[in-house]
Amino acid sequence: MKKIVLATLSVTLLLTAAGCSKNLLDEDPTSVLTPSFLQTAQGVEAGVTGVYSGLRQLYGNDSGTFTTEAGTDLWTNGISSSSGLSDYNNNDLTPLNDASHSFIWTVCYTQINNANGVLQYGPNAAGLTPARLTQLLAEAKLLRAQYYFVLAQDFGDVPLMLSFVDAPTKDVTRAPMADVYTQIIKDLTESLASIADKPAQPGRVTRATALHLLSKVYLTRATSSAKQATDYSLAAQYSKELIDNQGRYGLGLEADAANVFAEGNENGKEVIFNAQFNGDATFSRLDGFTFGGENVLAFQYRSRYDKLPNMARDIYNGRPFARHCVS
Repeated sequence: MKKIVLATLSVTLLLTAAGCSKNLLDEDPTSVLTPSFLQTAQGVEAGVTGVYSGLRQLYGNDSGTFTTEAGTDLWTNGISSSSGLSDYNNNDLTPLNDASHSFIWTVCYTQINNANGVLQYGPNAAGLTPARLTQLLAEAKLLRAQYYFVLAQDFGDVPLMLSFVDAPTKDVTRAPMADVYTQIIKDLTESLASIADKPAQPGRVTRATALHLLSKVYLTRATSSAKQATDYSLAAQYSKELIDNQGRYGLGLEADAANVFAEGNENGKEVIFNAQFNGDATFSRLDGFTFGGENVLAFQYRSRYDKLPNMARDIYNGRPFARHCVS
């Protein structure tokens, strides 16, 4: 018997063929995150971990940068060509060459579906203390809001999926951006009421994260077609609450601003929300092409040192992508 396995973060398709009794192209999709599994302690923990994993894809490669920061004054083209950024600059972006946007669409909806599964079936899970279950559900809501926030900023009206999908479907329609923002705010407000003040592990979202995102969401909505009269005042309210209580959340300003970017201080006291990476190749592919969890974004800013006199590309200095440079 020949077996072919195609895997994504949340769904595995097992295609089997046995002689002439079954066509090789007959698909029998089987979800890894099933409703029954999501009602166990292991399933809830695994589901929430899966939702976090999407952050490494969004914020670890140039596709995420193209779609979240293109058009800002933070960076510009480097020496080497970069099709994603060049398409923006030349106004050549079309549905045919826009792989970056399809990438974040897929990542966001994969993790939104994982979060939906946790939120739909997790409340019935056995084997978790009430406090732990409450925390995990709050984290899932906050992260779902974050993924929808990315989608709303990038696409405007998007499908508002709030139930777990474990079978292929085309029954989706775009919801008005105003409805998407309403759901984002609802998720963040509800998580605010029960999430922990400080992370149990580096990278876990907290009440400070919820306050920060609420402020940012209101501020962003205020300049959109979905704006509400109270957006600016609410953005100020949540920002002030975070600033006035920074000690409660273990946050504060570094004495030296350079320490914010110091190696080894990735989870310093100025960091409210970040994506966690692991330099161990066992867990993170480091080839710079297959964005499965490794942080390759720094590669994009390396200089073309190999073009300097008496310099050649070497392992120590790494591959000189040089696609971006600081403005």
